[in-house]
Amino acid sequence: MSVGIFEIDEEHQTFIHLVNELNRALTERTNLEEIRNKIQLLIYDVILHFTHEERLFKEWHYPDADDHASKHAD
Repeated sequence: MSVGIFEIDEEHQTFIHLVNELNRALTERTNLEEIRNKIQLLIYDVILHFTHEERLFKEWHYPDADDHASKHAD
């Protein structure tokens, strides 16, 4: 998930780590509260990342910013 922008690539790596942690919790049949916590962390991370990415799109006048933001919303 590398796009060549250091800070965005780091955020993508964090996302992958959180997905892996959730997957591990599910496969190890971790208690439901722990799974809920991991899902909440994942949701929070996605919201922060999309907000950051969309702000950068506007700053840099990215030509497909609206289309990309629409994909985030989906």
